[in-house]
Amino acid sequence: MQGCSNKEIAGQLNISPRTVKQHLRTLFLRAGIREGRKRVKLAIAMFTKEEAQS
Repeated sequence: MQGCSNKEIAGQLNISPRTVKQHLRTLFLRAGIREGRKRVKLAIAMFTKEEAQS
């Protein structure tokens, strides 16, 4: 949501980018989001909500 790449996230958490990718995949699957377009819509909605609260 902050625009970080998997590599940047991995560096901050001291894990591999592949592990970040797997965790994100798991989170999206648990949320019932399997399509890339839905992931983008979710990210935009969350970003818009955060901007409105600022």
